[in-house]
Amino acid sequence: MPEVKTTSSDLKEYETRLQSRLQAKVKDFWNKVNLFSKNCSTMNTVSRKDTQKELESLQIQIQQFESNAQQSIADKNTSLLEPLQRKLKNTIDSVGKENGFT
Repeated sequence: MPEVKTTSSDLKEYETRLQSRLQAKVKDFWNKVNLFSKNCSTMNTVSRKDTQKELESLQIQIQQFESNAQQSIADKNTSLLEPLQRKLKNTIDSVGKENGFT
């Protein structure tokens, strides 16, 4: 079934796009952490606390994105495989009928 190769390729491409987005978020987070580390000694208390809250929020967003991405990949896999499974089942049923197995 040539559709399997296409489905596999589509899923891999989808995973790669999500992985790239995650990597960009992580890179942005670490850039901000490094900047904070460099400047925290000169920041006033309010600015330091605000930045810490921002970093915590970004970390939570990254974790949520990662979790959502895993679920999204699973959903995409299901939606891509469902038509193939249906086609395979129909073929099996058809061959079974032709040979008197049903």
